[in-house]
Formats: sequence, structure tokens, C-alpha cells
Amino acid sequence: MTVDFFQVELEPAWRLAIPLDHTAEVLSLSWSELCPIPGLMPALLGISNQRGRLLWMLDLGLVLDLPSCAGRVGSLEKSTAIVLTQGSLRAAGVVKALKGIVSFEPQAIQPHPHPCLTGQVVQDSIALPILSVERLFQFLQEPTRLAGVA
Repeated sequence: MTVDFFQVELEPAWRLAIPLDHTAEVLSLSWSELCPIPGLMPALLGISNQRGRLLWMLDLGLVLDLPSCAGRVGSLEKSTAIVLTQGSLRAAGVVKALKGIVSFEPQAIQPHPHPCLTGQVVQDSIALPILSVERLFQFLQEPTRLAGVA
């Protein structure tokens, strides 16, 4: 039985697979819709009002320690974000591009050391990391992370 993932691009040389069952929708976000909250970790860009609900916006590249993503977020007038869900928790991760749906056999998933990744799949000699949405929300809820202290 295969597992479906939404493949996104964070940077031209860096793609990420997000479990399809933890995605709710894709948003086109204008940066004027974002309300930054001072004093939080840099990966938490702020909140946005989406159909009457406040939604945390985050830079997935910064969460995954990709320094090249930091300058890109907010530099464009519009960006794309994918809404991630875990139970009643919701947040949107900003991505550079959507690359479509991919499917993998669970036994093809290899371990990955990053705390927010559940593993990786090697596809055409390139490793495709897989986001653990559950671990991502745990990571974001750590008090030292929220306060911007690493």
C-alpha cells in the first residue's frame, strides 16, 4: 500500500514531501495580510486572518535549518503556503512552489536525523525529505522555541 505526499519546493535545490493526510489547503498569501509578532522565533513569520480564523504562518526552510530561505520569505509581494493540520492544530508553511502529489511504499522510507523530519525517500539519486507534521507542531510548541531562543 502506498502513502501519498504533497511535494513542495523550498529552494531550487531543496524539495520536501508533506503527508497528504496532514494538508488541508493551499493559500496564495499577500504579505500585507501577515501580522508579524515580535519576540518569536524567526521561523514564525506571524499570523494571518484566513476566513475569520487566525492562522500561524511559518517559514519551513528556517524550521529545517536552510539558511538560504531566510532572505526569500517576505521579499515577494505574494507567496504560496500550504496549510498543515494535526488534529485541531493548524499552521501554514510558506513554500516556493508546488510540485504535485507523489506516492511511496512505506518500506522505501529511510531514516533522517532532523527532528522535524520523519525520514526520506531516495528518488532518482536525490533524497526527498519527508516532513513529520506531528513533530513540527511539537517543535513549535516548545517554550524556548516560541520565545526565539534556540
